[in-house]
Amino acid sequence: MNMNVNLQGVWVAMITPNIDDEDVLKKMLNKFKQTGIRGVFILGTTGEGMLLTPLERKLFAEKVLIFANEMDVDVIVHVSHDHFAEVLDLAEHAAKISAHAIAVAMPAHYRLDPHEIASYFIRLAKAIEIPIVIYDIPSVTGNMLSSDILAQILSETNNIIGLKISHYDWKLWEYVLNLAVNGGINVLIGVDNLCLAALSSGATGIVSGPANIFPEVYVELYQAVQNRNISRAIQCQQLINKICQILHYGTPLAFIKEALDIFGYSVGPVRPPLRPLTSDEREVLAQALISFSHSLAALWGEKEVISR
Repeated sequence: MNMNVNLQGVWVAMITPNIDDEDVLKKMLNKFKQTGIRGVFILGTTGEGMLLTPLERKLFAEKVLIFANEMDVDVIVHVSHDHFAEVLDLAEHAAKISAHAIAVAMPAHYRLDPHEIASYFIRLAKAIEIPIVIYDIPSVTGNMLSSDILAQILSETNNIIGLKISHYDWKLWEYVLNLAVNGGINVLIGVDNLCLAALSSGATGIVSGPANIFPEVYVELYQAVQNRNISRAIQCQQLINKICQILHYGTPLAFIKEALDIFGYSVGPVRPPLRPLTSDEREVLAQALISFSHSLAALWGEKEVISR
């Protein structure tokens, strides 16, 4: 398998709708494709992957791959699980259905020392051949990557092709951005309000949950940075900051799923134990989304804004 995988562009950290509803899945993927996104990152934190059974995760991945392949949309499948055998099984399944890459976070139940973290990823990389993206999200796992640990992992593997970083530790950011600039690894931004800063410093792409709602703004930011249009890029980052504020940064996650529902995508409720929005929260959200949509259309012109 070719490990020279490039992850440039915008990846939507896609929500997981009702698995049986193929119509809404196709509708969402078609919207993403129209905006120019590179691909989707499925079954991660925004995708409620850890609240699904392994069988449900496989079924959803299969459906996404079928429709995404028809639309030429790449797919990264998140396969994390605390049981190593389950990770391997999910990874092998992702390879079988021809996912672009897999993403793997550290086990979350135990606090791991540097040796345990390095050994985990080295063992995984040697057991499978599919390209791997390390998903560094210490707010969920309780474990954080460091530059020393990453250096050891990369020195002993050849199929770890990227990182998705979802925290603000700039010491690690500096290290991985230097690797990215020198072509050593793909760096995906998992913190929306760092998009402009990290892209300008060499990051490869963006993975965003709020991009489920307004993917065109993220694509416009990415293109503005590539074209060195700084004023446009700053404008886009400010818009992204506002989107995140409206969605409460996806906490609770119901803000993202109900925003989609407000715009006509019946993706279903969040999965327990996550809670739905209150009626007051939903009303405020709807007003804010409609107001932002109108402002965006006025700012960019109707033709530049994808129909919700």
